[in-house]
Amino acid sequence: MTATKKIDDLFEEALAKGVFPGAVVGVASPKKDLFKKAYGLAERIPVERKTSLKTYYDIASLTKPLGTTLVCMILTEKGLFDPDTPASKFITPWKKEPYTRILLKHLLQHNSGLPAYKPYFELYLPKILEGQDPEEIRKALVYRIVKENLETDPGATKVYGDLGFILIGQILEKITGKPLDKLFSDLVAKPLKLEDTFFVRLGGKYKLPPRTDFASTQRCPLRRKILAGEVDDEHAWILGGVAGHAGLFSTLGDLSKIADEILKIDEEKSKLLKKETFRRFVDAKPPMGWDVPSPQNSQAGTLFSPKETIGHLGFTGSSIWIDLARKFYVILLTNRVHPSRYNEAIKEFRPKIHDLILQTFKLTK
Repeated sequence: MTATKKIDDLFEEALAKGVFPGAVVGVASPKKDLFKKAYGLAERIPVERKTSLKTYYDIASLTKPLGTTLVCMILTEKGLFDPDTPASKFITPWKKEPYTRILLKHLLQHNSGLPAYKPYFELYLPKILEGQDPEEIRKALVYRIVKENLETDPGATKVYGDLGFILIGQILEKITGKPLDKLFSDLVAKPLKLEDTFFVRLGGKYKLPPRTDFASTQRCPLRRKILAGEVDDEHAWILGGVAGHAGLFSTLGDLSKIADEILKIDEEKSKLLKKETFRRFVDAKPPMGWDVPSPQNSQAGTLFSPKETIGHLGFTGSSIWIDLARKFYVILLTNRVHPSRYNEAIKEFRPKIHDLILQTFKLTK
């Protein structure tokens, strides 16, 4: 029996149970790829397509740390972004109490007081499909977020959600005068030589890429099709495919490059970012833009370094966990939402596969 047979068996069991149609997994340290493999299908219906190490996955909320937050970090180092700046500097309707107490870092920490989520798409997405001006709809969506009543005092309570990061994406564009996808390309993708990580712009002159290169996600009842190469998240779709909370597509290879660089940053071996800036974000309580394993019932499992691990989950079934103490990472890409977003069996699978991987490769010490 090979050392990785148990890993293969657990993935095959998950495929048989319908946890997801397909998955790609990678385990590595900066100097060595320990394991990478593709399992199952990129698309189950209407046709079966196998997934591969080169398949593009919608990484959903991994956009928050790996895209938007990295841009914030780099702009902080350039003196263009300060997490301690009041958000009202960029959001005019917030120049009144209690909104004046919201700092940019609160939007990154999910403790601004904004609601966790509101299904604005139910109102706005049909309007775009009916032919109304997409730009006006986008402005209306952002304005609705800005006008929301706060549910808690700024800085008091962490409530994970998308709304703060949608606003951060808008604020980054205001600060720089550049669209978020251009910022990501210039500040992150080009320096790291990422060739397969990008936003897919929607509408007008923009054409969708070939769907056969992408893992399919949900059969969307509003868009009336199975999505592939088109962002799954409805609010990111309304925002034209480019948003602070979701929208990036990537491959295992490119995400590994980002994870490698993050480990280099923490070892002060990176030209992208200084450790001091990086640690300002990840050591904040709670971290800015990143998540950490929960003390109990963590999706990261039980064996990552409890105080020196950062990562994030994505709604579509993707995740990344980087152990800064032991210098390794695990990337899992799946399309668990294909064809239905209501399949949540991955919640039981993730902790099991993470623990098994760390045990198999003796990464627990």
